[in-house]
Amino acid sequence: MISLGLSTANQKKFHALLGQNHHIAISLSLITLNHGFVSSLSTMFLGGQVTIDDSQDVSRSASLTFLDPQHKMDLDSNSPADGAYFIDRMIRIVYTVYSVDRSVWYSIPIFCGPITKMDRDWVVVNIECMGKEILALDQIWSPRTYKKGAKRTDVVKSMLQATGETKFSITKSNSKLTKNLALSSDHKPWTVARSIARTGGRQLFYDGRGVAVMRPYPTSTLFTFTEGAGGMILTKPQIGYDASMMINAVQVKGATPKGKKVPISYRATAAPGTPVYPYTIGRGGKPRFIPVYIDDDSIDTKAEAKEVALDRLKLGMYESTTAAFDSLPVPHLEPRDPYKISTAEVSVSAIVQQMTIPLQANETAAFGYLKSRKPNRTNIRRK
Repeated sequence: MISLGLSTANQKKFHALLGQNHHIAISLSLITLNHGFVSSLSTMFLGGQVTIDDSQDVSRSASLTFLDPQHKMDLDSNSPADGAYFIDRMIRIVYTVYSVDRSVWYSIPIFCGPITKMDRDWVVVNIECMGKEILALDQIWSPRTYKKGAKRTDVVKSMLQATGETKFSITKSNSKLTKNLALSSDHKPWTVARSIARTGGRQLFYDGRGVAVMRPYPTSTLFTFTEGAGGMILTKPQIGYDASMMINAVQVKGATPKGKKVPISYRATAAPGTPVYPYTIGRGGKPRFIPVYIDDDSIDTKAEAKEVALDRLKLGMYESTTAAFDSLPVPHLEPRDPYKISTAEVSVSAIVQQMTIPLQANETAAFGYLKSRKPNRTNIRRK
């Protein structure tokens, strides 16, 4: 989840507030591609949503509706006014949660990305935005080569810097390219960078601040959804399992220690009692293994190999579980964040794969599927 700089105690208070009566405020700013402030759009905002879909190259998008009867936004012309629509503009969205007495508040950046589509219908302006991944999905103009042995983190940062990116949050890693990487003009920087990160056991995405994040895949539960008083769940969760994502065994091969002939290695399998325990899904008394092999010469100790194997096995358990339900919004969760559902009928863990965050009060968030909202035309006419 996106860090708000909170202590553990304050993080718990924030989570508790999300399940209680509270107020929200949505702030929208027009900014440049370099994150420079241009103007505020908050007073004209009617509604919309932010969508997260980890299966897409661009994991975050926003659909927004504004009321602009006097054409103050100047979106239909090349006006030099601050609110003018140019292809070099982005929109930043901050979701603020207030306690009922407004004595406590938490501000969460949930979107930052370029405007990709705009249309005006009478006094209403509809805008669509995509995450900053879209800025690195153009084809490479100048071919380049990265040498075998280069750190994956350095390669990913270099590739995105070549597209003009300056904002990064990269967790250190010694994982290196196992062979030369030649990029031709038909490669797309973001697609290649994401693949390099994934091969090195890292997740690459843009967060709600518009920062390129490269981190280990999280494996610890970051949020628990419950029902009833103080709970977040509003509909009965629909739980499923995706066999195509299932794994129950991991073999890690690391570096070969100096003076040794055999590389460091470790094997991990799903434990007895789990749904994918090899003997549970086997037949004829024979176990069934669905393995993943990790070859990373930056792993130079047995303990590290074990940690990597167990984390990847745990991640595989999350990935094979699907859950769909409506909930009160949890705006700080990010793609692939692990969460738990704990109700009287269900106790499962999954990861954020699809999610919609409504940008108006009294609307529900969707987890595990995508929900589309349209503005209330009656309210618009009244305004």
